[in-house]
Amino acid sequence: MKGSKDLCCASRVTLLIYYKPWALLLESEKAILSVSETFDECLVNPPSECAASDCSERIAHLDAHITSIIKQLDLLKKPRINGGIESSAAQGMWRIATVLVHSARIRLHRARAFMDIPLFLDKYCDLAAIQERMEATSAFDSRRPPNLDSIFPFTEQDSSLACLKSTQLIARTLEDIPIANPHLHPFVVTGRKPNGVTGKTPYMLPFFMCAAMQGSYVLLMLHYRLRAALESKHLSMYYYLLHSPQIESESQDAERLLRELRQGMESIIGAVKLANMFEGVSSMSQEIYIAHQSTLIED
Repeated sequence: MKGSKDLCCASRVTLLIYYKPWALLLESEKAILSVSETFDECLVNPPSECAASDCSERIAHLDAHITSIIKQLDLLKKPRINGGIESSAAQGMWRIATVLVHSARIRLHRARAFMDIPLFLDKYCDLAAIQERMEATSAFDSRRPPNLDSIFPFTEQDSSLACLKSTQLIARTLEDIPIANPHLHPFVVTGRKPNGVTGKTPYMLPFFMCAAMQGSYVLLMLHYRLRAALESKHLSMYYYLLHSPQIESESQDAERLLRELRQGMESIIGAVKLANMFEGVSSMSQEIYIAHQSTLIED
């Protein structure tokens, strides 16, 4: 009887652990939709002064909700139970939820951190396009730009740091996506390519591409800014990005972060290359590669 009771309790724990990533995955998807809806109302159509206050409250609430999801995912830390199919499924849901919720966080903070300056030629995943911005500049546009200070409850520094942290986690998660291996059962659950997996074998889901583009945008924009500050000897502007910066070691600290940003880009590019067989994905991968080459050409 006792053994039966223990088995029942163990089953409940197992089901709870497997269910939790799924529930958080759904919450992460909802967070992305909520961010898009909020920005459609607050940025695409700039609000009045009174409505701007409401937008600020909504954005603050969204940020708190997204942070709560991230904390819950951190507590799970890639659930591993018995190494079987259920465990692989739970880990997969954890990774998907992690990528989605941090993508939502980047979307929430990106405009405040970088003023939505375009980096990619064509428009993907709500990122501003160079071509689109050129067309808008050549035509008469009577819309007034939104006042970011009144809409966002964060500073530019706060949002830049939030984008950096979420992007670094996305890059690490994409690196760790499990790769299907026909020679092993059920999966190889590391980011390394097993024998028998060719460069044409896809292992990244297409909807991860938006997270990859969001992350690439953040890494390249921060790299450009930090490198310019390093060359002009104005690193104090970006001390908030560095770990315990000191005047005597600021250059080394900046170089260390620049190296981390480049490594993050390499992780993202390595992941998106293996999703090129999906329709519509290869052009997004090419955009990331071109932006990477043009931004880091001197490194």
